[in-house]
Amino acid sequence: MIIITAKNLEPLIAHHTTRESMSIYAPGTPTYKKVLGYIVMAQMVLFLVGVLTSTLINDQLYAILTAIIGLISAVIVILMVLSMKDEQSVLSLHIKEMRHKRWKAILCIVIVIPVFLQISLAKGLPVIIHHAISDKAIILNSVKETRHGYKNKGPDGCVYINGYRFWYNNFICGLTEEDWYEVKPDDVLVLKGSKSAIGFSYQGYKKLTSSLLQQTIAERLKQQGYKALTLKEAQALVSQ
Repeated sequence: MIIITAKNLEPLIAHHTTRESMSIYAPGTPTYKKVLGYIVMAQMVLFLVGVLTSTLINDQLYAILTAIIGLISAVIVILMVLSMKDEQSVLSLHIKEMRHKRWKAILCIVIVIPVFLQISLAKGLPVIIHHAISDKAIILNSVKETRHGYKNKGPDGCVYINGYRFWYNNFICGLTEEDWYEVKPDDVLVLKGSKSAIGFSYQGYKKLTSSLLQQTIAERLKQQGYKALTLKEAQALVSQ
């Protein structure tokens, strides 16, 4: 016969209490809500990576990801808007509890969800994979145009780069104020960083000082659709 006493239960109670205290959810929270919460937290991490990164994702890959994420966003937005028709749905009750106007909630859903998914999945996730497989590299690419003013809310000295068409994946920052004001469309920059099949992480730059070299490389970049040259390709071109 086993006699159960308070002393026997102490380890079990302590273990249970520790597990409960480690959880970010209240006791009794449904599993699906926990899973959804963890997914949102993971998305937030990817979003921050996408916002803070200095990586340019391969333009063709970014186009494919943008199309896929656009479809996913459309489905999510439609389902959420339809669920708002039910006054007793979780979303409707949450909007009432927060005292938001329905039209503002719909506008927020339509704008925030696509942007959030775009940056986290089309930018943040590929960046993490890129850093896991990339190697150090130097590439040459040309400037499309300068971006706004030299000073920005984020990094300063930003310029748009040829060969990248999509929003939030078409510029680099960090040029000195002197270089930023001097740089012109089709000027060639030597970019130092790391390269993979997914993209290129920019860590530093140099301007080409030779006007003849600038012109030669700029013409080649135009001929091949502004696909960046590697250092070896540029050296081979110059030696011809």
